[in-house]
Amino acid sequence: MKITLTQPTYRSSIWIYIESSDVCTKIYTSTVFDPYERLYIWLGQIRDSQLPASIIIDEEGYGVELIAEKASNEMILFRIDPWMCRNDTATRLATTVKPDELLKAFHDGITEFVKDEYRPSDWSLVNNLSNINWGVLLKSSTIPGQNWQKRLLMSSLGSHDGKIGKSELWEQLTLEQQWSIVLRSVLGRRYSIGV
Repeated sequence: MKITLTQPTYRSSIWIYIESSDVCTKIYTSTVFDPYERLYIWLGQIRDSQLPASIIIDEEGYGVELIAEKASNEMILFRIDPWMCRNDTATRLATTVKPDELLKAFHDGITEFVKDEYRPSDWSLVNNLSNINWGVLLKSSTIPGQNWQKRLLMSSLGSHDGKIGKSELWEQLTLEQQWSIVLRSVLGRRYSIGV
């Protein structure tokens, strides 16, 4: 499996190309719905065998869902399905792969892209690819039973324009985690309106 990322010069977007032995598919990602923190969390779930795990990459109103399910003791089924695509119901990719091979493919593709082609100023003010420690995914988990679901929810809360209210999850967060979400939300609003 091989994963390659490219950033076109004419707009703030990144294409992710995913190649298996028999298929190549591409996923469009944009600054509007930055998926990379959630992608990191999804890969962490795979590393820690918290399966099934899925992530939706929203391509500004339609998109794809990346799904990892246990296929056997040593293999996972990795699928890419359409998400909210009325006329497109075909699975774009379905292959069995070892979890460490999938993690290494994402790690290698992303780190190579960050080193050679990535332009953070075109992408995001708050959360860009180079701020994520992708190398940690290749190491065994240091925190037993890490709660990736909670991290995923925290990531989602920050993207809802500060409308978190008095949710049950909000009450479970530390003060530092709450401030981190509020800060990300404020900076995201400033960036989106061009202040």
